[in-house]
Amino acid sequence: MIDIKWDKRYLLGNERIDLQHHVFIDLIRSSSDAIDSHLDLEQTKRALEELVLYAKFHFFSEETLMINSHYPKYELHREEHVQLEETLEKKIDEYMANKETGEALVEFIFEWFVVHTLYTDKEFIDYLNSHHA
Repeated sequence: MIDIKWDKRYLLGNERIDLQHHVFIDLIRSSSDAIDSHLDLEQTKRALEELVLYAKFHFFSEETLMINSHYPKYELHREEHVQLEETLEKKIDEYMANKETGEALVEFIFEWFVVHTLYTDKEFIDYLNSHHA
């Protein structure tokens, strides 16, 4: 599997979001570890469900900051979150039904996190810092 670890390039300069992103990486790694170690299906399912629930919490928290700061790209950013939730739940269902490999699932989640954080989230945090310093 891919090496999932925190990297300082994921720091965006917002303590709340940076902390949540750190937890997000930990949960992606925990899910990957559960899949890699061939834990029983219930343990793996719980690790993946925890990841989904945390993603929903994180997105809600981030979107609240966007609403409160009148972020002009809120709807576009929110749509990315909605699409990830839908795709992630579909891919987890496919993994549980043996139609998706664990490696493909983890790679999807991690790659989405990296791209979303470095581009979409960074754009929002840059806006937040320049408008509400």
